[in-house]
Amino acid sequence: MSFSPQESPNVIGLDTSTGSWITSEEPISNSFQKIPQLDGNLVLDPLSLKKASQDQGNYITRIPSVILQPSSHEDIVKMLRFCNKHHIRVAPQGARHTTYGQATVDRGLAIDMTFLNTISIGNETAWVGAGVLWRDFVRIGESHGVQPASSTPDYLGLTIAGTVSVGGFTPRSYIKGNIADNVRSMKVVTGKGDLVQCSRDENQTLFRAMQGTLGQFGIIVELEIEIIPAPKMIRTYTLGYPNLDVFMRDLNTLADRAEAGGLFGMFQPNDTGLVPLLMVDVEYDSVVPDDNHILRGLEVTTPVDATNRTYLERAEFFDKMMEKMEVNGWGKAIKPWYDMIVAAEDVPKHFQETIGTLKPSDISPTTFILLFPAKVLDDRSPYLRIPEKVVPRDRVCLIDLLDDNTGNTHPEYSKKKLTRNNEWANLAEKLGGVSYPIGTRTMDWKKHYGSTWDSLNERKKQFDPKHILIGAHIFS
Repeated sequence: MSFSPQESPNVIGLDTSTGSWITSEEPISNSFQKIPQLDGNLVLDPLSLKKASQDQGNYITRIPSVILQPSSHEDIVKMLRFCNKHHIRVAPQGARHTTYGQATVDRGLAIDMTFLNTISIGNETAWVGAGVLWRDFVRIGESHGVQPASSTPDYLGLTIAGTVSVGGFTPRSYIKGNIADNVRSMKVVTGKGDLVQCSRDENQTLFRAMQGTLGQFGIIVELEIEIIPAPKMIRTYTLGYPNLDVFMRDLNTLADRAEAGGLFGMFQPNDTGLVPLLMVDVEYDSVVPDDNHILRGLEVTTPVDATNRTYLERAEFFDKMMEKMEVNGWGKAIKPWYDMIVAAEDVPKHFQETIGTLKPSDISPTTFILLFPAKVLDDRSPYLRIPEKVVPRDRVCLIDLLDDNTGNTHPEYSKKKLTRNNEWANLAEKLGGVSYPIGTRTMDWKKHYGSTWDSLNERKKQFDPKHILIGAHIFS
């Protein structure tokens, strides 16, 4: 049978004896089970299945049997109940911005969450569908004069629910913590197929369990996020540093002052090591910030660059870079990303042992090396993992090596980079570091969740007792 997505016949049920999904063009057997009436569609055309079989990393391929394109929350309720009854594994998928198959499912149901894309702007909060891209929210928010209180990831081609499910870091995390810390409430379909609204005050156990757990217990279908006024302009300072120690001292000075709208680091390898760059975003409406005031007391006070952009231009700055990379085939590249969270005090040592050893020949021309400082908030989910020694109001840093094999055709590339990431992660863990779970490495999930592992298992029994939600294959 061969057909395009446009010609794909309707899926009408499941043959429970073979596990095959049955279309309207196929005969019905005695083991046929009709699917519930849906507002959306179930599709199984080859192009859609291939797209859902991989994530951004292009390391792991798991081909689902069928894909749900939901048009309502009730579609997900109905299909999760159907999958519970027939023991079918389920993976919700947004932008699939993980790199080691975290959002993929083999011979199960993939749910394309991008079909849930409504946005409703209120006074202090906005309700957004789980599949809304940050890119779309930024544009609509800007037209209403608002922005997310958490700020946004520097790359906007991510779903809002997807970032919450892993935690989410932004240039404003140094003040506001993770994106997940700034969610007011959620609507979740649990693994049992129950639609539940939860928040810090209502169904708090489920609310906390949905943050940083990669969809273990339910599927976020809608979120209420905090919003604040958006500036008209942003002035971005780029400060260059002779070494990482000076960089970290100035980063901590700026973070302690909490005056900048955003703060993060970028690193450029050269023949002698890494060149640290500190990026400082300062928001304003009409009066350009005083450079001397913003940079007072720093060890580096002369910026390499200082550029004024509109709010929207700054928000979409990295997207424009990514668009050019996509044209050149970046989307198909293998991406062995290394993503680790360490205490701020341990950043220099960890860099020295790992990323600091890189030479230009070790990475591609399209590689990014980033650092995002983040404040540890008092009222955070225990499943948003941070080093055990860190206490509330301390500072951690997310370190990202966003590498790819552009220009590298070595047959052992994938294997060697995975080995490297595992070795580096072991070094980070000796310092107390923990993985940010979007990266490419072999995970010991029990070790990752540490003291919360037992409660994680209890939440699984409570909300997904039949283990149909595969969520990064944590319980596989």
